[in-house]
Amino acid sequence: MVSQKTMKTLGTPQNLETKAMDQKSAVVQKMHEEFTSFRSTMEELYMLKKVAADLRSYRRMIKLKKYD
Repeated sequence: MVSQKTMKTLGTPQNLETKAMDQKSAVVQKMHEEFTSFRSTMEELYMLKKVAADLRSYRRMIKLKKYD
């Protein structure tokens, strides 16, 4: 017969399932955080591209106005 200590060390099947679910949810949470970070980075990059395009347009406008 298996002793009480051995059973506690091995853990009950329910505890093992709970630990596995906690690990899976931690991985899912980490992935969600990474995607959120990626999305915000992409939004910032999009905004910076638009600002750069506006600055180029403004510079062209100044050059044309200079020769008017």
